[in-house]
Amino acid sequence: MSDTTDSVARLASVPVEPAELAGLPVDQQIIAAAIEVSADNPVTEIVVPLALFVAIVLPIIVRMYLHYRNKLDVQHTIRAAVERGQELTPDILERIGQEPVPPNRDLRRGVLAASFGIAIAAFGLLVGQEDAVRPMLALGTLPFLIGLAYIGLWTFSGRGK
Repeated sequence: MSDTTDSVARLASVPVEPAELAGLPVDQQIIAAAIEVSADNPVTEIVVPLALFVAIVLPIIVRMYLHYRNKLDVQHTIRAAVERGQELTPDILERIGQEPVPPNRDLRRGVLAASFGIAIAAFGLLVGQEDAVRPMLALGTLPFLIGLAYIGLWTFSGRGK
């Protein structure tokens, strides 16, 4: 009985590779098997688009929620001041609700957008496939030009001097 158990255990530990993967190195076998499993798995067809949707929508929802919370906190502060009998002038009310605008905001946005555009274009060049270069260059052009526009706004607003 123990000989049979040992034989079954030995056979279970020996990896069985499909015939189409027979000549490939081990790491390429693993990648090919993973691609085959993910392509045949219907869950992948649902999870990948759902993950992309969540990755785009979740930051927008979080930003909206944080903006809502900020406005709610401002309202609570004003309500508390009124209940204590403090005088609230229109100037104070205006300053309470506004966030300070950093002087280099346009410059920061411009540099980030232009860098993002350059990164997309560089990714297209680094992929090395001819079919990827032109679309990635075209895709990178949009944030690059938006970045240049922000840098131009910063320069012409007088803050760049």
